[in-house]
Amino acid sequence: MVTGCIQQVFFAQVNEATVRVLTAEGCEVVAPRAQGCCGALSEHASREDEAADRAQQLIDVFEPLNVDAVVANVADCGSSLKEYGRLRADDPDYRARAAAFAAKVRDVSELLAELTPLAPRHPVSARVAYHDARHLAHAQGIRNQPRAILRTVPGLDLVDIPEADMCCGSASIYNLVQPLAAEELGRRKANCVLSTEPYAVVTANPDCPLQIAGTSIATCPYCTHSRSSTPLFEVPLPGEARSEPVSAHARCPFGPTAPIRSTEAPGGFPCSNPY
Repeated sequence: MVTGCIQQVFFAQVNEATVRVLTAEGCEVVAPRAQGCCGALSEHASREDEAADRAQQLIDVFEPLNVDAVVANVADCGSSLKEYGRLRADDPDYRARAAAFAAKVRDVSELLAELTPLAPRHPVSARVAYHDARHLAHAQGIRNQPRAILRTVPGLDLVDIPEADMCCGSASIYNLVQPLAAEELGRRKANCVLSTEPYAVVTANPDCPLQIAGTSIATCPYCTHSRSSTPLFEVPLPGEARSEPVSAHARCPFGPTAPIRSTEAPGGFPCSNPY
């Protein structure tokens, strides 16, 4: 499994949950400590030589493991991993190896959809909005698998977000090079999310929740915390101390009390439940 740079720093608990789910479905999960950046950010910044070097390093780490699939739970990473054959196409020493590596790459939802279900699905009584990450839906063409997997959970009310094809404004490094346009997109996306009145937002890319939470318009209807002028670095992260009571964010879809971040969330979603 590729753990991702942003994912491991900001959402390490998602990596842990991914391992639990894959293990529950009968997979043996290996996440080598020596893995580095996959090169996605480098490629998106048009630094292709640097991206190709990072691709070579990751291939060298994973190749000796002889795995059946290379799993990514970050859409940015997955889309770049699947391009390794192109990145190393001019290298006679790595051309075939890179193509073989890329052929094994699967988004976690893609792999779960291919597997025969083994783990029991426990009920989750919650309304959840699904946000299509651009690098999953557009770059990899994966739209149905995440929804299909979520719909196997009894009691889960899965809703689509208005203007689903619109980017949240993160787009890997877009919010760094075009911050004003990205902020406007983020606010518009957050408004669309809030219109569905969800308990939580589900997406396949860590950039997206950071972007949406950091640009959420006005005041969340479920709490007293205004996001309109809250810069990204001030958005509370999992485990971060806060002055206001946690209960104030109990239903905030952008807050740190979403199901995956709590030991016992409303709706009966214990953290020990892999689904």
